[in-house]
Amino acid sequence: MTQTPSSNTPHADATIVPLRHGQSLRLQDDGQRQSVHLMSVDGKCRLEIQITESGPVLMLNGAGLQVSVDGPLAFDAGKVSIHARDSMALSTDGDLSLKSGGEMHSVGRSQSIESELGDVNVKANDDVRLNGERVRVNC
Repeated sequence: MTQTPSSNTPHADATIVPLRHGQSLRLQDDGQRQSVHLMSVDGKCRLEIQITESGPVLMLNGAGLQVSVDGPLAFDAGKVSIHARDSMALSTDGDLSLKSGGEMHSVGRSQSIESELGDVNVKANDDVRLNGERVRVNC
């Protein structure tokens, strides 16, 4: 274990723990914030855990992320945002349920609803509105 001043922050102390395959663990304390960094062999930070007053903050940086579990996987947060730059797929071998306690919006350049086997049911507590340039039925 070596303790060196970090080059990122002027007065930060860092403890470096060498790991296998040229990787290292860097424990850093700059007086304001403590963090743990998993450094790759090329010196890039691949995993950072910031120790904050409200709890740990986890940041990943790498070629990919895969999570695989045999049991349930649950996310619980005040707000969840997911953004994909190229495309996104959501699939299941079982049933899928989308539920919102508020309004639900779906926006896209075009949209398709298809039932491969069985009915498509639309139910509303109030009016059902179909607005379009042309509304085609049984075409």
